[in-house]
Amino acid sequence: MTAPTKKSQKKQTTTKTNTMTETSIKVGKALARTSVKAEQSTQKVKKMAEELLDTVTGKQTDKKVPAPKTKKRAPRPRPHPLSPAAGLSVEGHLGFLAGDIYRYLETDNNTAVNKLVSTLKKSNHNDAMIYAAIGWLAREGQVTFTPDGKNLTLR
Repeated sequence: MTAPTKKSQKKQTTTKTNTMTETSIKVGKALARTSVKAEQSTQKVKKMAEELLDTVTGKQTDKKVPAPKTKKRAPRPRPHPLSPAAGLSVEGHLGFLAGDIYRYLETDNNTAVNKLVSTLKKSNHNDAMIYAAIGWLAREGQVTFTPDGKNLTLR
């Protein structure tokens, strides 16, 4: 084994020194950022405490205290009559509603369309979806209408 030369020892020392210097610089910058943020937070808290103390003691100041900002709520958008419910697609919603209609007609086979619609509206279904589901069942040949179109029966 050969002993390290003075030149290689100096190079290793310089590399260690450079790494330590870079690390020290990074740590110093991080500490500086932290202390600036801490100072800003302290100033904000101090200002708020002074304003609160002035308010409590009734001391009038020349400063105008801004009213707290309130967010205006945007009006809720009304759902489209054919919008899907609870994450279902329109087709999925219509399918479930058509199943409800089919089960209803199994118990009361010859039913007036108006009666069926009013019954289903009590379950929070809207007219458009109900009529679309009836149309779906009619297109699949599951239901038929009486000649006057007022009553609905299962096939």
